[in-house]
Amino acid sequence: MGATVAFLELHWQDGQRVQLEPGGRFAHVAIKVGRKWLHAHTERGVDIVRNITHYGNNVVYLENDQYESPTQWSVQTWMGKPFDTAYRWGVVNATYCTRLVAELLHIPPRPMQFRSEVWDRMSSAPRGELGLSPDELYEELIKRGFKPVKTCARALIDG
Repeated sequence: MGATVAFLELHWQDGQRVQLEPGGRFAHVAIKVGRKWLHAHTERGVDIVRNITHYGNNVVYLENDQYESPTQWSVQTWMGKPFDTAYRWGVVNATYCTRLVAELLHIPPRPMQFRSEVWDRMSSAPRGELGLSPDELYEELIKRGFKPVKTCARALIDG
């Protein structure tokens, strides 16, 4: 079976969508490993969960049979690493959700701008340094032939 990636929307308490990029849609990303989901969480770091829908409001799944699911070895190299709150691509001992999935799928980074309101509070955002947002990863996977397979507010536990 090919690779499956989940892109999650998040919403503020007032119902507005969290936008990590101006006009952006997604705020979290995970990749399917067997019947579970691998992701990097701000509190638990790199983690495997059964139900990814607990981490967002709406989920869009992309699949591509030309890409392989992560191997057990590649997953183990990431397990237990903390979440990188500085969002730096080259940090060895930490990661963030988009980088984790992008590296597993061999998607290269690009200069990040951090232009949305979310980042105004974070003076340490590495503007201009290499990285990827969930929306940028989504666009890149679509270009590489990934196709949406499910979009729903309450997705199936196993995708």
